[in-house]
Amino acid sequence: MKKDSYRCIREYVKKDGSVTYHAEVRRGLGKHHRESFKTLTEAKNWVRKTESALLEGQQVPDNKARKLTLNDLIDQYIRLHLNKYPKRLKDQTAHLNWWREQYGTRILVNITSGLLAEAREDLLNGMTARKLQRTNSTVNRYFSSLSKAFTLAYQEWQ
Repeated sequence: MKKDSYRCIREYVKKDGSVTYHAEVRRGLGKHHRESFKTLTEAKNWVRKTESALLEGQQVPDNKARKLTLNDLIDQYIRLHLNKYPKRLKDQTAHLNWWREQYGTRILVNITSGLLAEAREDLLNGMTARKLQRTNSTVNRYFSSLSKAFTLAYQEWQ
């Protein structure tokens, strides 16, 4: 039987004498997932968890996704893409600012479907600056603005 996954833990001794463990996992010809740990036990646990997640078909976030927040995503989207479309700038910036105020400090990996469902309810039940309740189509526009930012980030940050 052919093995279609690769895992490895390497021990590195630094100049100061301390030891770190570099773990690496890959499934098939896919992307390598690497992480560094202070103990061998942590490295083994991470390898086990990552390999099982890959076998189940789950996405394993890379280091960049674990560090970036929604604020970072929105800033980059506005700076690089939205400025090219001045007609969309005002409305989409307002939508993205709502997302920034509510969830801006969240790390991208922690933005889940449950969180988005909660945000949808907040948008539907919340009031606008004019003391009016948002319609379903307006809520869809808020989600569309966020979706565009995520799509471009996914395409460009890989």
